[in-house]
Amino acid sequence: MNMRTLIFNFILFCMLYFSYNLIDSKDKFNEDWPVYRGDPGYSGLAKDNSIKPPLKLLWSYRMDSDTSGDANSGPIIGDGKLYQSTYMERSVVAIDSENGSFCWEYVNKFINSKTILGYYQKKVYIWIKKRHRVEVICLNSSTGKQVWLHKLNLGENIMTRRTGPVFHNNKLYIVEGGEKPALKVLNPETGAMIVSIEMNQNDGNFVSGPCIAGSKIFMTTKSKVSKEKKITGAVFAYDLNTGKELWRNNAIYSSAPLVSDGKIVICKVERQVGIKANSNQKLYVLDANTGKENWSIPIKILYGTSTILSEKIILKGYGLRTKVLDRKTGKTLATFNKKGGSGCASPIVSGNFAYFGTGSFNDSEGIWAWRFTEPPHTNKKYGVGVCWTLHAMDINTGKSVWQFITGNNVCGGVAIAKGRLYVNSRDGRIYCFEPVEKMDKQIKVMVDNSIHTPKDLIKKLANNKGNKTKDENDWLMEGNNIKRNGSSKIVINTKPKLTWKFELGGRIVSSFAIINGVVFAGSTSGKIIALDLESGNKKWLYDGKHAVKCSPAVSEDLLYIGTDGNELLAMDINTGSIKWKFKTGGPVQCSPAILGDVLVFGANDYHIYLLNRITGKLLWKFKTESEIVKAPPVIYDGKIYAAGWRDWLYCIDLFSGEKVWQSCVPISLEYIAVYREKVYLRSPYQLCEYDPKNGKRLRIANIPYGYNGFGIKENIFAFAGVNSGMVLDIDMQGELKNKKIPNMEEVLVLKSKKRLKGFPSLANSSGTPLIVSEERILWPSKSGKIKITKYDGTTLDSFKLESSCHSSPVVSNGIIIIGDDHGIIYGYR
Repeated sequence: MNMRTLIFNFILFCMLYFSYNLIDSKDKFNEDWPVYRGDPGYSGLAKDNSIKPPLKLLWSYRMDSDTSGDANSGPIIGDGKLYQSTYMERSVVAIDSENGSFCWEYVNKFINSKTILGYYQKKVYIWIKKRHRVEVICLNSSTGKQVWLHKLNLGENIMTRRTGPVFHNNKLYIVEGGEKPALKVLNPETGAMIVSIEMNQNDGNFVSGPCIAGSKIFMTTKSKVSKEKKITGAVFAYDLNTGKELWRNNAIYSSAPLVSDGKIVICKVERQVGIKANSNQKLYVLDANTGKENWSIPIKILYGTSTILSEKIILKGYGLRTKVLDRKTGKTLATFNKKGGSGCASPIVSGNFAYFGTGSFNDSEGIWAWRFTEPPHTNKKYGVGVCWTLHAMDINTGKSVWQFITGNNVCGGVAIAKGRLYVNSRDGRIYCFEPVEKMDKQIKVMVDNSIHTPKDLIKKLANNKGNKTKDENDWLMEGNNIKRNGSSKIVINTKPKLTWKFELGGRIVSSFAIINGVVFAGSTSGKIIALDLESGNKKWLYDGKHAVKCSPAVSEDLLYIGTDGNELLAMDINTGSIKWKFKTGGPVQCSPAILGDVLVFGANDYHIYLLNRITGKLLWKFKTESEIVKAPPVIYDGKIYAAGWRDWLYCIDLFSGEKVWQSCVPISLEYIAVYREKVYLRSPYQLCEYDPKNGKRLRIANIPYGYNGFGIKENIFAFAGVNSGMVLDIDMQGELKNKKIPNMEEVLVLKSKKRLKGFPSLANSSGTPLIVSEERILWPSKSGKIKITKYDGTTLDSFKLESSCHSSPVVSNGIIIIGDDHGIIYGYR
């Protein structure tokens, strides 16, 4: 062989080698995340190793409720969609994994916090695991329509936490509980049973979900924990192809899902076999081929699933207790450098970084949480990231090298697919991230940081004649006015009838603005419409490129509306032509407030902005500590009351843009209103009343869980939540019940006389109820059924929209305006 041939062969070898690795790398990059923790072995190791901090938030999607519940799983990815179960709404939601837009929702009353999903070959699988009802449901991933349902024996004796359906070679694997627990193998296309393998009941009849790695199925059983009886249990392996048992270890069982990469099996044991109810918790690492113990170490808490790497194991305990262990010996190589907080999320690894979330710092949902005077996630004692935080940990050093703070506990595991990272939070949001270094260009806030507008100029603009309604029926912005406290003059007919409807497309997820008999609305299709109030006829249509989730605001001849294209638009109300655009660093999803010729709004870029509403010129901007700004700002007595997403209620001087005071809110902030010279703030769990002068908390009330505003009239506030409505009389004195809660000793507790049960007819976590004439309440509901009730919840009338509903109704001249999730706007009179 001559030199020329050798060189040619070497070049050909290099081309084939690099082509193979390029294809392999591309395949890994395009990999889905079809099951909990990414693969049927629950290893937690992503095939895509490109997720390196820092990460940039690409989009977030607000679900209708807490997405994960306590200690549930994270999202799964397949067929270009992200799938997430919501236990409060009893549903599975599919959203576009590329842009975060809604695709479909499947509702089943048996879905709960233990429901974990699976994806396989363009189908989504739901394993319902309740004591008296167990079934597998198959959905079409494109439409969400049910394909088949397979019923199983009772769910008794299934260790349900964080075990889902797994797939291999056109087979679906689950377990069945009851008196004779068994491994069930189904045809994923039809749901037909292929084979059933009964377990050995001598080892106990509590069984976990299957774990598949290599060519084996790993299972574990245990007996019921009892003070009188000794624990029995076993870990065993079946041949994946024949179903034959390969080995059994009767000295060990697992209280948590097994984890395997085909070479080792990790078991977390709560109580040792042969011991009574005394705790004896250990982590065992077994040889996957023989079932024999390689090594074991004591552990304190069982929460969190371990992650298997080629040379390391990541052991996640409760809260932030996380260690990196040597795979061969169990020796500790690194310990996570953060302390405090709760949390049971399991780490997912991409490259050299492990991603996991933290829970709350004690309680973040009850009134007890309001003891904080600074946000718990920035606790000075423990440092940033003690709770509500997604961390990136360097697996070589154990250090947190990047954090993102959400609005509540991050209990579920992350999903990594197609170069992106997805995570859910108990704040109701799904977040999508991408490495900063991968982005072609970074979105920057297009404003001048040196802006210092003279106070006198802003005062002159604010005192101009704009925003003077010509008709008491006009509805100028979300909440009707700059105080967001609605209207006391809303009159509707006893039994409203459909007068007109208009199909805009997309989804209507915001409210409306009305002036001079014209209705203005936007939809997630990007379209913005002007309709005649009386007839529903189109006056003009603007077809934009970006989704609209912001309620519009109007003043004189201009309409203002934000888009997910990182902009606030000013439009001529007569023609729909664009007068000016103001660019921001993130989506604009909260409604502006307008006083005279100044306009204030927030964007998902850490900022509250004040603009000249005529020219669009920036007057000042105020930096929040939260990336997302959701609650529409309020203007009152020369001050702006605004909020970041997860931490502070701010009082800002309207004329200078300087902070007057701020008050810590220990959970996400949803809505602000001023009424009877008091400031009211809604979180998902409570309503809090403040003194507007100094931010002192005055009264607090527990309310139904929700993300919307509240109806106001006279002494009555009306709240809609996920599973109930509530009427609160604010003339009540309140009771002094917080003497033992620091910083809340003098805050009075208001208590509603009655919660209005009506699930799902009163259930709506995003639409705001309206209080209308004759002591009646107009309730929008997610089901699309709109109810009119008395204050005591007695139904007077109802009407049904064509689909589900996430918008808030307004009323003008006796006509109810509301939208639905098919993009239809309705006029009822």
